[in-house]
Amino acid sequence: ITVEGNLFIDGMAPIVFTSAKPVGMRRPGDWGGVLLMGNARNNKATEGYRVPVEGLAHIECHGWHTDKFNDETSGDLEYVRIEYASRQLSMDSETNGLTLASCGSGTKLSHVMVSGSADDCFEWFGGTMNADHLIALNCEDDMFDADDGFSGNLQFLFGRQFGTTTESDSSGFEIDTGIRQSVVLTPNTAASSSNFTI
Repeated sequence: ITVEGNLFIDGMAPIVFTSAKPVGMRRPGDWGGVLLMGNARNNKATEGYRVPVEGLAHIECHGWHTDKFNDETSGDLEYVRIEYASRQLSMDSETNGLTLASCGSGTKLSHVMVSGSADDCFEWFGGTMNADHLIALNCEDDMFDADDGFSGNLQFLFGRQFGTTTESDSSGFEIDTGIRQSVVLTPNTAASSSNFTI
């Protein structure tokens, strides 16, 4: 991974997470992506069991089946570009450009662009965080994906996709709640999105 800073937005130079390969040789999937993890509610968690995050070789867990940590923070990510990320560990277990796992409402996500991801640009697994001013550009799967009881507000979103992708079911938005043993998990995913162009 290479971290660069060279484009000014509103007088600020963004942090750029990108491939370590030379310019012109960078491709989707060159590195694993950025993951923010927290302890907010996740509908796949059960009493005493936290959820392993997708796409990692070593188990790292997030989320609880309680509202106790819904206000916590997993930090601030502002004025950031993430490029050429996402790795697949196995079928249905991959990282995204930006993976947000059970992050609480104290987490700040603003003015972030993900481009050239080999999977989703942005994916929320549970959590209660809000986000604004997000750009999803030319990812191989979904632009904005919310799962596992995510209940945040997303505002000022822009997504643009390649004419074709490597995935057969790429979408601007994918919203899932989850099922275990034919039972729909609660709380339901309740992502609210406004002021967006896809």
